[in-house]
Amino acid sequence: MSVKFACLALGLTLSALLVSAFERQEAKALTSWRENDTSALNIDAYPTDMAGLITPYGYPMESHAVVTKDGYVLGVFRIPRSPVTGAPRRGPVLLQHGLLDSSASWVVNGPKQSLAFRLADAGWDVWLSNSRGNGYSRNHTTLSPAEGPYWNFSWDEMAMYDLPAVVSHVLDRSSVSEGKRKTLAYVGHSQGTTILLAALASQPRLRASFSSAALMAPVFPLAHMSSLPLGALSRMHADQIFDMLGVFEFSPANNMTSVLFERVCEMYPSACVSALTAFVGFNVANVPGLELARHVRNAPSGTSVRNLAHWAQMVRVSRARGDGLEARYDFGTRCRGAFGGARDCNQRTYGSEQAPLYRLAALAADPARPSPPLAIFQGGEDILSDVEDVDSLLRSLPDGLVRLRRMLPSYAHIDFVWGQYAAKDIYEPLIEFLH
Repeated sequence: MSVKFACLALGLTLSALLVSAFERQEAKALTSWRENDTSALNIDAYPTDMAGLITPYGYPMESHAVVTKDGYVLGVFRIPRSPVTGAPRRGPVLLQHGLLDSSASWVVNGPKQSLAFRLADAGWDVWLSNSRGNGYSRNHTTLSPAEGPYWNFSWDEMAMYDLPAVVSHVLDRSSVSEGKRKTLAYVGHSQGTTILLAALASQPRLRASFSSAALMAPVFPLAHMSSLPLGALSRMHADQIFDMLGVFEFSPANNMTSVLFERVCEMYPSACVSALTAFVGFNVANVPGLELARHVRNAPSGTSVRNLAHWAQMVRVSRARGDGLEARYDFGTRCRGAFGGARDCNQRTYGSEQAPLYRLAALAADPARPSPPLAIFQGGEDILSDVEDVDSLLRSLPDGLVRLRRMLPSYAHIDFVWGQYAAKDIYEPLIEFLH
């Protein structure tokens, strides 16, 4: 099967899922946007690079390249000080974005409404990481993103390789320490929470690197999520279909689709928002239409098809087990391809027929390596980080580990980073917790 045909098939499949989401999940939102946000959006007026999003406000920015143990080169950005409060006095804080997102979401709303700027003003040394495969992290020491092997990763590898590499890089360059031991604070959104929990559960030595961690819209597990496209991907066993088609990259932000998407968004803002948030839903009261243009210029970003497939697997695993645990990527039990050649399988990869589980109870298993205190911020209208799933997450975590839990009844998944009221509703108590 040709790559063009495979991409066409994938595109048609995803398009059908998005249309279904528009019709069944976004009807009221679309009506509201048509009534209240009918003006065209001047998307070209907004910057698309991190320097353009940060430096015009007087904040300095550094660009760093972090190389992981398996050769991926990650783009990491730093706001080393604030023009308001000067040099940092509290130490480093690492912000990790979610699925199909990038570091831009932490700064795109400007100094008064973006978490990265608010943290810098509060005296933190702010670091913004980017997961492998997105627009800022597409390099590798030996592999090319134009070839399939580059895309053989999911959030497993982000937890196993990306996070430890970035943490080590940040701590090596930090001048502020807690006592004799250097640590950093962590803030994750969506997949950024999944990465941290998986890393803490599987790599005990990493726990000592964190002083505290805030989880916004945590995704672990996914048993009760109501995202229509993700649910459909799970039911149709998209991981197996993608593997059969030989499609490796999911890149909604490539040059051709990016230009097309921006033009559609200028003419039909309501449909644009639905496309951006089809997987996660949105609350139109929290993300106003006039702010949409700046987000469209910087989202969505890319990832691997395997990563999307892993998310689809998460839904199946969560619903089948019902115990709040998630598993590593499931390669299946078939170790031979259609023509007898070797292929990845669980036995070859993990040494067992089943993909191993991430056991969060392990976070309390070693008193010598305690886990950092956690804060959880969740939304009542979040169709991806469902309230019941967050309850299940809390039951899976050791007693006393979660020091703060805050429910925002009107918040949907993307509102935590894009919302116009997030600075007051979330960032103020979050920063107080990190202190």
